[in-house]
Amino acid sequence: ETAAGSLGVHYWGQAMGEDLSIVIPADGALMTLRPEGFSKGGTPLYALAKGTTFKPEPGVSGEGMLMVGRDGRSYLNQRPLCAVDAAGSLLWTYPNDYPSVHGSHHAPAPRPGLLIGPSSFYGTALINSEVGEVVYLNGNLGQNFIFTEDGLWVQSLFNDCRGWFDVPAQATPGMPCDAMTAGGESFGGWFCKTEDGTYHVIGGGTAAVVYGLSGLDSLKRFSATVAVSKADLAAADELRIRRAARVAVAKVCTVAATATPPALDGDLAGWKMDQGAVEIAGGAGVVGSAKALHDRDHLYLAWQVKDGTPLKNAGQDERLLFITGDAVDVMLRVGDATDDKPAAGDLRLLLALKAGKPIAVLYQPVAPGAPAGEAADLSSPWRSLHFDRVRTVDIPVAMKPIDGGYAVTAALPLKLLGVDSLKGKTLRGDFGILLSDSAGQECTSRNYWSNKAANNTNDVPDEAQLSPSLWSELRCE
Repeated sequence: ETAAGSLGVHYWGQAMGEDLSIVIPADGALMTLRPEGFSKGGTPLYALAKGTTFKPEPGVSGEGMLMVGRDGRSYLNQRPLCAVDAAGSLLWTYPNDYPSVHGSHHAPAPRPGLLIGPSSFYGTALINSEVGEVVYLNGNLGQNFIFTEDGLWVQSLFNDCRGWFDVPAQATPGMPCDAMTAGGESFGGWFCKTEDGTYHVIGGGTAAVVYGLSGLDSLKRFSATVAVSKADLAAADELRIRRAARVAVAKVCTVAATATPPALDGDLAGWKMDQGAVEIAGGAGVVGSAKALHDRDHLYLAWQVKDGTPLKNAGQDERLLFITGDAVDVMLRVGDATDDKPAAGDLRLLLALKAGKPIAVLYQPVAPGAPAGEAADLSSPWRSLHFDRVRTVDIPVAMKPIDGGYAVTAALPLKLLGVDSLKGKTLRGDFGILLSDSAGQECTSRNYWSNKAANNTNDVPDEAQLSPSLWSELRCE
């Protein structure tokens, strides 16, 4: 029987559920098919017209495999590993940075909790009502992996074929296999629980080896209470920044001196953005560029932004425009401090639209002599970040739609930086582009030239925080 429509395949195929139902990619969604009956020879019969289509919340991507689980859930071996319910809503995710064959080529040495090259689901097995089912995956470099139905790592099986393993010269029924490797490219295979309550794995590769698997019935769930203080969370955040700083790539932006002030009307024609501008990129790739110039009175700034829905920011609180929509910013340290503790001379200048007009907001965590009325505490449920000064500043700012996005120009007086001249100075700093949803209600993407750890869009203090150790050098001619 033929039917109109477009059916696809996940690279490594689709594994049937216990009831012989399958999930197949179809027109950018997934289609669930259940047997409508069986042929005389016992072959399950499916009807495309009776398939149920749904769109999984995380999308369908990668070269992994699909697997049908119990209670209408589907497992997706992609990046990240995940499961969705019958309506496509995301149930859980698990880091899967080296999926399938090609991903495994870049994987580090194995360690507990690390998925290396999972390509195929071998099957599922119901442990009991408390644990639920477990799902079993193979790996491209010799390991296999077991997870609970709610995404908890159970353990890996076999050894990575890049390291030590032992394969007996002769196979003997009942021999231990813990030291073996499943081998590289062990495609195929099966995992199941048989009627007698025992668990078995049929290995992939060139030999259908049947392994008995023990210990799964010992799985138990447990609960515990962990006390986490605000001090613990602050220490964790400091550790996160230190780790990011250790792997950060040092960059340099040359801030050229100019004898003639550039145009400050949002027109970038005279800025020569193809010369000396720095590239700003994030998870979605390159989103624009920024450039800085200076003379004896000003630091001049320009951004060229790629944005399909440009200049959308519906925020009403000028202090929080960085969480509500499109904006650009520059972060600077003009003082001599060398750590991430807030210091005099640290600042952020945010440029956005408010009520359709350009606005510049200055943030200074330490500003001796600042009026008490300019202080602000930017808070979330778990912490608060204090700024001695958060206020709008009256400086030349222009924001202008251009083909494929928008342009921004601004001039920052040196007296606002607290310096007499930038000639020959080296500052630490960063340039950012914040992108919004189509309505300008929420910042959906934070992208920076230097600080690649600045990607959280769900915590006000984190989005307001200045982290000079993750910035790079701005060398002024």
